[in-house]
Amino acid sequence: MEKGKNDFVGPRSRARRLGVVGLGAIGVMVANDALALGMEVAGYDPYISVEAAWGLARTVRRATSLDMLLAQSDYITLHVPLMDQTKGMLNRDKFALMKKACASSTWRAAGWSRMPTCSKR
Repeated sequence: MEKGKNDFVGPRSRARRLGVVGLGAIGVMVANDALALGMEVAGYDPYISVEAAWGLARTVRRATSLDMLLAQSDYITLHVPLMDQTKGMLNRDKFALMKKACASSTWRAAGWSRMPTCSKR
């Protein structure tokens, strides 16, 4: 049963820092669940609602800027709608701020699929 187990070993999430961009209902759930997994979590949302803030765990740190969040996170998760205000919020300049080993997911929603990737780093 244990044979071949090491074939599936990947990076550990414990003691890693997750940056959550967008702290609406889903972003809050992701942030709280990441804390439960033992991750350090920072969130950035200049428009967070009072209701969402009440649901956010106290230990989620507040990032004062998107640049700060990107520079300090090992993983980034994005929970914002694609609108005129959010188009271009993550571009090559923002990706350049991220740690070299930063993990990003592929955003497949309309418009987000043309995002630059971390693969060339």
